Parts: sequence; structure tokens; C-alpha cells
Amino acid sequence: MPPTIRRFAIAWILIFCSVTVFFTLIFFYHHHEWRTLGLTGISDDAQNYVQSSDVDVHHAQSSHPAKVLIVSAFYPLSKSKHPIENYKAWLNRFLQNIESPVYFFTTPAMEGLIRGCRANHPIYINTTFERAFDVPPLHGLEGEYEKMQAKDREGFRHSPELYSVWNAKPYFLDEAVRNVNSLDPFAQNPPSLPTYNYGFWVDAGSFRQEHFYQRWPDTQRVEEVFEEGSQLTGTPQDELIFFPICTIPERGWKRWRESDGPVDFDFSEGSFFGGSPKAISWYAQTFYAQHDKYLANGIFVGKDQTVINAIMFLHANKFVSVWVGQPPYLLDPQPSLPPPNSPSDSDAATAMTPLQRPRIYPPLSRIFLPLLSVPQTYCGPEWYHYEFFLASPSERSSMLALWGNIRDSRMRGAWWGRRGWSITSLPSSMRMEPTRKDSGGGDESVCPMKELMSIESLLKTQFGERWVPIRME
Repeated sequence: MPPTIRRFAIAWILIFCSVTVFFTLIFFYHHHEWRTLGLTGISDDAQNYVQSSDVDVHHAQSSHPAKVLIVSAFYPLSKSKHPIENYKAWLNRFLQNIESPVYFFTTPAMEGLIRGCRANHPIYINTTFERAFDVPPLHGLEGEYEKMQAKDREGFRHSPELYSVWNAKPYFLDEAVRNVNSLDPFAQNPPSLPTYNYGFWVDAGSFRQEHFYQRWPDTQRVEEVFEEGSQLTGTPQDELIFFPICTIPERGWKRWRESDGPVDFDFSEGSFFGGSPKAISWYAQTFYAQHDKYLANGIFVGKDQTVINAIMFLHANKFVSVWVGQPPYLLDPQPSLPPPNSPSDSDAATAMTPLQRPRIYPPLSRIFLPLLSVPQTYCGPEWYHYEFFLASPSERSSMLALWGNIRDSRMRGAWWGRRGWSITSLPSSMRMEPTRKDSGGGDESVCPMKELMSIESLLKTQFGERWVPIRME
């Protein structure tokens, strides 16, 4: 064999071997390191706690159960991202199915549509404002918003009207909770004490697919989340805001300063947020103070998510969240936790702390791991995972059954599904076993329950324990 051809063959053999080793390492890392959730080096008791299938958050049952108010709005836009027919379908899935009390802002012309969608469930419709620009924090800002549109990198599909609807949400939520707690429109007699312990903003178009949520969000689940959130953050329950996130910031954002303007990347989800009346009032005041500060400096504030992101950076200890894409390295149980059957088991057993990143975390794994993994979970639209997270055990089980059918149908279309294999017949190295069962009896392997996250812990995990935001002077 000529030397040139021999060298060429050897080079290709070396390349093939290197690629094989590389993929083998990634495969091992994904299915071994991540399956153990980074538990190397912690106590056996802590590992047993994570692997237990019957652990629930315990909390004292109040003689006066918390009440939850849903707040939403619908203001048709001249330039909308979706046709009106879509909104009507989404409104039906929202208002006809969800039985919790709803406080709804809209125009007088749309009141009939909203009331018709609601059927016999409790609703109060506020038609005070003809448009979002009429709310006090945004009144008279039409001209400023029109000028601001030129700075929007997505200005071709956004409008000043849309900016106003986005930025009116904190006011709508705060105003609704204030109104119902001063004179409950759903009660026969005026209440002597504040009626609603929690309020949540819900986008009118949030329920876009078939669902089984009715008594949502579940009041007991909401109380559990805020109790656990207080343990995670050290912040009192009535000062916490729950805000779902859709991703985590890249490490480069650790250099962000408040003077740089809003944090412009997809982090928070503006379609759902809330907390106690006290926390809601604080959030509304903080949002509009930040909004006005940036607007006065000629900085774009049309996209509420970017302003929300800045507030979450500046006041991270006030926020808790859930993220459907949560990788296991972000959270780790306390090593000193007692086992679940210990007499000393308490709420503290659910506390979570930041975990150092795994020793191996190749960036290319983000590209290659999906090629090596078997798609075995389905949680519906990822953006709306908070709906599942805040549902009762029985309603979560119904959703798991629905999603399980969808998942199984998709699996049968996969290459190994066409060979007649099922998820249970796959080698264990190709599937991740669920660490626990849903308390309502559903198959949690369909959509494993995610942990509540502290935004402060998440940011310090990404940016370093010494990270603090740099504020404007």
C-alpha cells in the first residue's frame, strides 16, 4: 500500500476512534451522572430521601383555607399576534373549565363574549378601561410608546398597543386584588377580613390545548409552594412572588448592570405570576418604578419580560419559580436531611440548596445528548408547565393519563417503536426511571414533577456565590 494511502487510512481510523470515544463518554455521562442526579458524595440518608416515592410536603392545615383569585384581561388589538378566532377558542378552554373565581378586565363591547364563555362559574367583569393605555401607570404614554417602537428589534410584529397590554398586567392584578378584598363581588355579604390570600395573573390565552384543570390553581398546592418558597429563600411567605421561567441566563449575564437597561433574553414568563396581596402590591410598585426609570432615560421598556428579568436580577430573594427544563445539577438535597420515616421529619426536609455543576459538562453535550436520548416524557406545552405544577394531585393524574397517551403514540412512531419495542422493553441504560410517583396515583414517568426553585440560588449557581447585581446610582 502506498505511504500516502496508508497515512490517509490511519488518519480516518484515528478520527473514527476519537469520535466513538467522544460519543461513548457523553452517553455514559448522560445516563450515569445525570441519572444519579449528582448525588456522589452526599449521605445515604439524603439519597434515600430523593429516591423515595412517597414523600410529600407536610404543612399545618389551617382552619380557614386560603382562597385564590385569578385575574385576567382581554383587549383586542388592531395588530394582533393571533387571529380573534384563536382567542375565542382559548377563552373557552380557560373560562368554561376553570371554576376558581375570576376577575376579568375588558372593554364594554367584549363583556358579552367573556360572560358567555364563563357559563355559571363566578366572574367579575371590570369594563372601566376602554384600552390598556387608560390604566393610571400608563395614562398619557402613547406618544412615548410610539417613539419607543423604533428601538424594538421585533417592532415589525409588535405595536404600542401590545406594549401597553403587557405593561398593564401588574396594575390589573394589584387593582383586582384590592377591589375584591375591600368588597368581595362574589360574596353575598361584605367580608370583615381580606377574602383572598393569593392572587395570580393568568393570560387569557394560556389554556391552548385540552386539559382537565378545574379547581385550579389548587389552594393547598399554592400554600405548599409558598411555604417551601419561604424556606428556600428566607423571605416571608407574604413577600414572595411566584414567576415561572423558560430558561436560565448564560454566564455572560453576570456582568449585567442596572444601567445597561432591561435584561433582554427569554428568562421569565410574563403569562403567569402572583402571590399574596402584600407581595402583589410591592411587585406592581417596583415594576412601574423600574419602568419609569428606564423610560426617563430613553431605554426601551415595551416588552414586559425584559423589565421583569431586571427586577428578578435586582430582587432575586423575592422570587421563586419552576422550570420544566430544570437539569438536576441546579438543585441538590441537603446532606444532613433525616430519612423520610424519621421522627424528626419536617418541612425543612424539602429545603433545597445550590449544587455545584458536575465535574464534566461539555457544551457540545447540549447538541449531542438529544441524539442519544430516547424521548420518553411529555409535559404538554413547556411554556405552560406551571399549570401542572400548581394543580391538585387528582388533576395532575388526569393530565398524566392524557399526556401518557400522547407520549406512547409518539414513541410508537420512533425507530425502536416501529420494531415493536415498548418503553419497558428498552435497556435500562436507555431510559431514566422516575424517582417518585405522583401523589394522585398517576405515572410520573410521563412528566416528572419539577422542584420549586429559588431565583437567588439559581443566579448564584450560574454566576458564582459572590455575585450581586450592580445598581444604578
